[in-house]
Amino acid sequence: MKLGVRFVFFTLYILELNNTLMNSLLFNTWLFLTGSLAVVQLCAVAFSDYVRFTAVASTFTIQINNMRGLHFIYTIYIFVMLGVIVLSFLYVSVLFFFYTFIY
Repeated sequence: MKLGVRFVFFTLYILELNNTLMNSLLFNTWLFLTGSLAVVQLCAVAFSDYVRFTAVASTFTIQINNMRGLHFIYTIYIFVMLGVIVLSFLYVSVLFFFYTFIY
């Protein structure tokens, strides 16, 4: 089983059983943590009625929106990360379809 960052023609930071370097593991961990941050921020904004008066609502809806430079970057960041997730899902789906039915 191989996991990693897949680009158009090649894969970076492959995770292989008994053959994974530490920097590959740390990079993939950073990638998952970055993606989970975007998902938590999206859920906190989308379900703001449910997370009212919690630390998540305070962090993601009040504090970040009141920061001068970070507000614009963080607003764009969520859409960039969700776009990467959707594109990766489509790419993996096409590969799965190709290897399952055509190959």
